[in-house]
Amino acid sequence: MSFYFRPIQPEDNPAIFHIIKQVVIEHGCDQSDYITDAAQIQDLASEFVSPDSRYWVIVLEASGQVVGGGGFARLPGTSLDDKTCELQKLYFLPEARGHGLAHRMMDMILSEAEAQGYETIYLECVPQLAKAIKLYESYQFQHIPNALGHTGHSCCSIFMSRPLHLESLEQRTPIEPSCCPTTE
Repeated sequence: MSFYFRPIQPEDNPAIFHIIKQVVIEHGCDQSDYITDAAQIQDLASEFVSPDSRYWVIVLEASGQVVGGGGFARLPGTSLDDKTCELQKLYFLPEARGHGLAHRMMDMILSEAEAQGYETIYLECVPQLAKAIKLYESYQFQHIPNALGHTGHSCCSIFMSRPLHLESLEQRTPIEPSCCPTTE
Protein backbone atom coordinates (compact mmCIF):
# COMPACT_ATOMS: atom_id res chain seq x y z
CA MET A 1 0.00 0.00 0.00
CA SER A 2 1.11 3.51 -0.74
CA PHE A 3 0.20 6.56 1.34
CA TYR A 4 0.87 10.27 1.22
CA PHE A 5 0.56 13.15 3.65
CA ARG A 6 -0.99 16.54 2.94
CA PRO A 7 -2.41 19.46 4.94
CA ILE A 8 -6.00 19.06 6.05
CA GLN A 9 -8.65 20.62 3.82
CA PRO A 10 -12.30 21.39 4.66
CA GLU A 11 -13.50 18.44 2.59
CA ASP A 12 -11.50 16.14 4.93
CA ASN A 13 -13.60 17.08 7.97
CA PRO A 14 -16.17 14.24 7.68
CA ALA A 15 -13.44 11.62 7.21
CA ILE A 16 -11.37 12.82 10.18
CA PHE A 17 -14.49 13.00 12.36
CA HIS A 18 -15.31 9.41 11.38
CA ILE A 19 -11.73 8.26 12.09
CA ILE A 20 -11.65 9.84 15.55
CA LYS A 21 -15.05 8.43 16.46
CA GLN A 22 -14.15 4.95 15.16
CA VAL A 23 -10.85 4.83 17.10
CA VAL A 24 -12.53 6.05 20.28
CA ILE A 25 -15.17 3.32 19.98
CA GLU A 26 -12.60 0.66 19.00
CA HIS A 27 -10.61 1.29 22.17
CA GLY A 28 -13.61 1.39 24.50
CA CYS A 29 -13.36 5.07 25.38
CA ASP A 30 -16.50 6.87 26.52
CA GLN A 31 -17.46 9.00 23.52
CA SER A 32 -19.29 11.58 25.58
CA ASP A 33 -16.18 12.23 27.68
CA TYR A 34 -13.49 11.72 25.07
CA ILE A 35 -14.91 13.78 22.22
CA THR A 36 -15.19 16.98 24.20
CA ASP A 37 -16.41 19.21 21.41
CA ALA A 38 -18.02 17.42 18.47
CA ALA A 39 -18.58 20.70 16.62
CA GLN A 40 -14.85 21.44 16.73
CA ILE A 41 -13.97 17.97 15.48
CA GLN A 42 -16.55 18.15 12.71
CA ASP A 43 -14.83 21.32 11.42
CA LEU A 44 -11.25 20.41 12.26
CA ALA A 45 -9.76 22.12 9.20
CA SER A 46 -10.82 25.54 10.52
CA GLU A 47 -9.05 24.83 13.83
CA PHE A 48 -5.67 24.66 12.08
CA VAL A 49 -5.61 27.86 10.03
CA SER A 50 -3.35 29.73 12.45
CA PRO A 51 0.21 30.10 11.15
CA ASP A 52 1.59 28.45 14.30
CA SER A 53 -0.51 25.27 13.97
CA ARG A 54 -0.53 22.39 11.49
CA TYR A 55 -2.64 19.33 10.79
CA TRP A 56 -1.95 16.70 8.16
CA VAL A 57 -4.06 13.87 6.83
CA ILE A 58 -2.77 10.56 5.56
CA VAL A 59 -4.30 9.45 2.29
CA LEU A 60 -4.35 5.95 0.81
CA GLU A 61 -3.01 6.68 -2.65
CA ALA A 62 -4.97 3.99 -4.54
CA SER A 63 -8.39 5.16 -3.35
CA GLY A 64 -7.86 8.72 -2.14
CA GLN A 65 -9.37 7.69 1.22
CA VAL A 66 -8.23 9.64 4.29
CA VAL A 67 -7.04 6.99 6.77
CA GLY A 68 -5.45 9.08 9.52
CA GLY A 69 -4.24 12.42 10.68
CA GLY A 70 -2.37 14.39 13.30
CA GLY A 71 -1.08 17.83 14.12
CA PHE A 72 -0.21 20.44 16.70
CA ALA A 73 -1.38 23.84 17.88
CA ARG A 74 -0.62 26.29 20.67
CA LEU A 75 -1.58 24.75 24.01
CA PRO A 76 -5.00 26.21 24.90
CA GLY A 77 -4.91 28.48 27.91
CA THR A 78 -1.33 29.62 27.41
CA SER A 79 0.04 33.00 26.40
CA LEU A 80 1.97 33.80 23.24
CA ASP A 81 5.10 33.97 25.40
CA ASP A 82 4.63 30.35 26.42
CA LYS A 83 6.45 28.24 23.85
CA THR A 84 4.36 25.11 24.43
CA CYS A 85 2.23 23.41 21.80
CA GLU A 86 -0.09 20.45 22.08
CA LEU A 87 0.07 17.30 19.97
CA GLN A 88 -3.50 17.02 18.69
CA LYS A 89 -5.80 14.42 17.21
CA LEU A 90 -3.30 11.73 16.18
CA TYR A 91 -5.60 8.95 14.96
CA PHE A 92 -5.28 6.16 12.38
CA LEU A 93 -7.73 3.66 10.93
CA PRO A 94 -6.63 0.01 11.23
CA GLU A 95 -5.57 -0.11 7.57
CA ALA A 96 -3.09 2.73 8.19
CA ARG A 97 -1.41 0.97 11.11
CA GLY A 98 1.73 -1.11 10.82
CA HIS A 99 3.25 0.87 7.94
CA GLY A 100 5.45 3.28 9.90
CA LEU A 101 3.02 6.14 9.31
CA ALA A 102 2.79 7.10 12.99
CA HIS A 103 6.56 7.55 13.07
CA ARG A 104 6.55 9.59 9.89
CA MET A 105 3.73 11.75 11.28
CA MET A 106 5.50 12.21 14.62
CA ASP A 107 8.70 13.22 12.83
CA MET A 108 6.78 15.82 10.80
CA ILE A 109 4.94 17.18 13.83
CA LEU A 110 8.06 17.50 15.99
CA SER A 111 10.12 19.07 13.22
CA GLU A 112 7.47 21.56 12.18
CA ALA A 113 6.54 22.48 15.76
CA GLU A 114 10.16 23.29 16.49
CA ALA A 115 10.42 25.28 13.23
CA GLN A 116 7.39 27.32 14.39
CA GLY A 117 9.33 28.38 17.49
CA TYR A 118 7.80 26.06 20.05
CA GLU A 119 10.17 24.69 22.68
CA THR A 120 7.96 22.05 24.35
CA ILE A 121 5.27 19.73 23.07
CA TYR A 122 2.57 18.40 25.39
CA LEU A 123 -0.15 15.79 25.04
CA GLU A 124 -2.99 14.20 26.95
CA CYS A 125 -4.12 10.62 26.52
CA VAL A 126 -6.25 7.88 28.02
CA PRO A 127 -4.87 4.52 29.25
CA GLN A 128 -6.89 2.61 26.63
CA LEU A 129 -4.58 3.97 23.90
CA ALA A 130 -1.62 1.89 25.14
CA LYS A 131 0.07 1.60 21.73
CA ALA A 132 -0.08 5.37 21.29
CA ILE A 133 1.49 5.83 24.71
CA LYS A 134 4.33 3.46 23.70
CA LEU A 135 4.80 5.54 20.55
CA TYR A 136 5.04 8.76 22.59
CA GLU A 137 7.47 7.16 25.02
CA SER A 138 9.63 6.06 22.08
CA TYR A 139 9.88 9.74 21.16
CA GLN A 140 11.16 10.63 24.64
CA PHE A 141 7.88 12.04 25.94
CA GLN A 142 7.97 11.96 29.73
CA HIS A 143 4.98 11.36 31.97
CA ILE A 144 4.13 14.43 34.06
CA PRO A 145 1.85 14.49 37.11
CA ASN A 146 -0.65 17.17 36.09
CA ALA A 147 -2.43 18.60 33.08
CA LEU A 148 -1.11 21.77 31.46
CA GLY A 149 -3.18 24.51 29.87
CA HIS A 150 -6.94 24.26 29.40
CA THR A 151 -7.58 21.55 26.83
CA GLY A 152 -11.00 20.51 28.12
CA HIS A 153 -10.05 16.82 27.97
CA SER A 154 -11.56 15.90 31.32
CA CYS A 155 -11.34 12.15 30.69
CA CYS A 156 -7.61 12.10 30.02
CA SER A 157 -5.50 10.87 32.91
CA ILE A 158 -2.13 10.60 31.17
CA PHE A 159 -0.13 13.78 30.64
CA MET A 160 3.17 13.81 28.78
CA SER A 161 5.61 16.37 27.43
CA ARG A 162 9.07 16.70 25.98
CA PRO A 163 11.37 19.43 24.77
CA LEU A 164 11.34 19.77 21.00
CA HIS A 165 15.09 20.12 20.78
CA LEU A 166 16.92 17.13 22.21
CA GLU A 167 20.70 17.52 21.83
CA SER A 168 21.76 14.63 24.01
CA LEU A 169 19.09 12.11 23.05
CA GLU A 170 18.08 10.36 19.89
CA GLN A 171 14.87 11.76 18.41
CA ARG A 172 13.23 8.47 19.27
CA THR A 173 14.19 5.11 20.68
CA PRO A 174 13.26 1.84 19.02
CA ILE A 175 10.15 0.10 20.29
CA GLU A 176 9.04 -3.47 20.01
CA PRO A 177 8.08 -4.36 16.43
CA SER A 178 4.96 -6.12 17.68
CA CYS A 179 3.71 -2.80 19.04
CA CYS A 180 4.18 -0.45 16.15
CA PRO A 181 5.93 -1.86 13.07
CA THR A 182 7.84 0.73 11.08
CA THR A 183 8.17 -1.00 7.73
CA GLU A 184 5.86 -0.38 4.82
